[in-house]
Amino acid sequence: MKLSANISKDWLLHHAAPLWSTVGVDDVNGGFYDAIGQDGAPLAVPKRCRTIARQIYSFALLSQLQPGGPWPRLVKSGCDFLVDRYRTRQGEYRNSVDIQGRPHDEGCFNYELAFVLLALAHAAHVLENRALEDLAFEIYDFLARGRAHPAGGYIEGTDQAYLLANPHMHLFEAALAWREISNAPCWKLMSDSLGTNCLDRMIDRENGTICEHYNRQWEPASFGVAPLVEPGHQFEWAWLLLRWAVLTGESSRVEPAVTRLYQFGMTFGVDPERGVAVAGLSPSGAVQDPSARLWAQAEWLKAALALAKAPWQLRRQSLEEDAARAWAGLSRYLETAIPGLWFDILKEDNSFVDEPARASSLYHIVGAIDALTEYADQAAAHAGQ
Repeated sequence: MKLSANISKDWLLHHAAPLWSTVGVDDVNGGFYDAIGQDGAPLAVPKRCRTIARQIYSFALLSQLQPGGPWPRLVKSGCDFLVDRYRTRQGEYRNSVDIQGRPHDEGCFNYELAFVLLALAHAAHVLENRALEDLAFEIYDFLARGRAHPAGGYIEGTDQAYLLANPHMHLFEAALAWREISNAPCWKLMSDSLGTNCLDRMIDRENGTICEHYNRQWEPASFGVAPLVEPGHQFEWAWLLLRWAVLTGESSRVEPAVTRLYQFGMTFGVDPERGVAVAGLSPSGAVQDPSARLWAQAEWLKAALALAKAPWQLRRQSLEEDAARAWAGLSRYLETAIPGLWFDILKEDNSFVDEPARASSLYHIVGAIDALTEYADQAAAHAGQ
């Protein structure tokens, strides 16, 4: 199985990008649509904060993959809509607005804040607008002031019974993005704190897994069944920890943790018959949810490529084969009647759920294709030396 960036980049630049930058943009009410039906029509449903932020991120990456396109304009209009319609006070953003941009869900989740931080970082880089960092500082201060957990990480609110792994992962991603473009000490502090918290408290010492829910003592928590482990998040945490290791120059603790995360995901989380990463496992590796989400395939691809580039990695060829398998699995989700759309869920019977394409998945797809393109470019440059 060969690994090539040409097919993926062609699909993105000639089908997905034109569709989501036109049909996916709400020219009447502002912002971006949350989904497009398989018939090609956008859905008039509430616009989630995470979707607006993820589209800003996606268009920012597209500005690097396809210079000269409409991407900076879309990044700017997205940021304007995000701040105008979602920001409620310093550091706080509502979860969603209705189709006309009016308040819909006044909650303020850490997950949404993570993606606002990520969007602002990429927008600041593309637009060369450092003033956007002031908005990021507000979110950092809000989290540090009102949601910092004494045992590490962040709580969702005073009545939140569980610590959630997923928001911490994306806050880690956002802090790393800011650290890569800014010298502000808070981003180093935040990324180091979240990376260390992951290594010290979140990764199980016996099986190397990260669960989705923890109690206030950072012990895996369950809801009547074994604590849930998502293979896609095993891969995503591995990718992020490798980025952190590059920035810190310290891989002695990261290397074994990442290896265990990835190996668990590969050993128990990839269905050999369908060739895809499943949705949920128990900490012992038993399948709890055999469905397979699009995003997990993208994160599998990114983790395999990141590991293949690691200086201490000795099995580069087999990791490239893993990446090729991940792309083969991901590409199945992109085979739709209208090119540029996708399916999000593959069922256990190997058929897709027939539902609208969720805009939020573009973040995963663009990120995976960007990683694949970068890996291919570096390989070509190395071969030409």
